[in-house]
Amino acid sequence: VEEPEEVNISSLEELLNHLPVKDMQKFGWIPSGKSKETKLSNCLLFFGVSSLAQWQGRYENAFRQAAYRRPTIFENCEISTAAWLRQGEIATNDDVVGEWSPETLEKHIPNFKRLTWFKDPTLFLPKIKEYFAEAGVKFAVVRAPKGCTASGAVRLLEDGSPLVQLSFRFLSDDQFWFSLFHEIGHLLLHFDKLPFLECTEMEESEYENEANDYAKNTIIPMADRDEFLSLGGSRFPIIKYAKKVGVAPGLVVGQLQHESIIRYNQMQHLKRRFQWSD
Repeated sequence: VEEPEEVNISSLEELLNHLPVKDMQKFGWIPSGKSKETKLSNCLLFFGVSSLAQWQGRYENAFRQAAYRRPTIFENCEISTAAWLRQGEIATNDDVVGEWSPETLEKHIPNFKRLTWFKDPTLFLPKIKEYFAEAGVKFAVVRAPKGCTASGAVRLLEDGSPLVQLSFRFLSDDQFWFSLFHEIGHLLLHFDKLPFLECTEMEESEYENEANDYAKNTIIPMADRDEFLSLGGSRFPIIKYAKKVGVAPGLVVGQLQHESIIRYNQMQHLKRRFQWSD
């Protein structure tokens, strides 16, 4: 794995050079502007800050590594990730959610699983938002800009609401739903340890492993695990099993691949693929 490039941000101009400005404009996060001055003022407005010190103060804390890093050293990918996190805050700014309730969230797990059968994100994303809101959680899907390797994050916003944010990075149903259940795992198991940020170059920690186990057991319940392990790579048994455990077949395929029961190129046709409409 390549070491992420460390960047020493000592001026607003340097910050601008490391922000994914092209994508921020393309995704409509900031207005397009040609001159450096316009771009910089649009970026500062986007982050809701007016100085470099303010930006660093606010966005350094977004990263778990911040504790043992010198204040001005960032990794290049973290600057893009800060923009991604900020867009999640902006996207959910006006969302009204109930009081945080782990019980309500747990109660909705069967509903989330039912949504895995929906083919169209325009149908299942609003429902996810609705179930989360009832449990007091904000939810956003935000496309990852260039340089951002995040697949998901969960943290507390300034108003005290938890926010689950996904990037839909891999554009397949198994990855999307696994990420969602993983973040739900953090909310239910590690609420007092937030924030968590899922990035490709991050070390697996005990908490990550627990959230992975939570997601895995949500998709493949422990009680049905033996049957799962004997499935092999046949289409109809997989579909039948998926119906039994209440998730779309693509999620079962993802788990079979992950457990090396089938190869990564097997049964790919049972997964649903998505694409961004630009």
